[in-house]
Amino acid sequence: MTGKLKLATIDASALALSYRAEILARHELSRKADRDLLQSGLNKTKIARQTGQLILAAQSNLSQTEFEFATDFLTKKQVKGYVRYVKATNLVEDPDTQQQLSFIMPAASAGAMLSGGMPMPQGHGPQQLHEPAFFSWASRTVMQFKAAWAKFLGSKPLDSWTVHEAEQFAFQLRPILGVHKQVTDWIQRQ
Repeated sequence: MTGKLKLATIDASALALSYRAEILARHELSRKADRDLLQSGLNKTKIARQTGQLILAAQSNLSQTEFEFATDFLTKKQVKGYVRYVKATNLVEDPDTQQQLSFIMPAASAGAMLSGGMPMPQGHGPQQLHEPAFFSWASRTVMQFKAAWAKFLGSKPLDSWTVHEAEQFAFQLRPILGVHKQVTDWIQRQ
């Protein structure tokens, strides 16, 4: 296809040039932000490492009482974290910004947690709790009931029931319907 595309009465090539210029400008700003982020991350990592190194030096050179005084504004978790941090991170002087960013961002995040700039994780992160035994049992029971119901209807369709049988069975299902209503009413109130 040759020539200029027309979108309604707008010259698409002028529109395309406008979009291109804006996209290029934002892309360049994004690349600058990457460089700024990298520099900030490197600075954060460097400072957090220096803090950890000072803590290690203080542990070696001070008595326990003096060390506790020197770090009394930090929690025990922060002290341990800084010590682990200095042992786990090495400043990489890799000229490849992408490689540095992929290393620096997690390291800077960990450093920010130690200084209070980000919240420390609680425990081992989000836990996937196991379904309580009751819910597992109830789900299994309902599935078995549904399968048995389908099988039963195959051998004795509803049209073959007497009204008395249907009424009696409906009455027997009332407790289950009551449980369903209780749960759905609670959900509606939330």
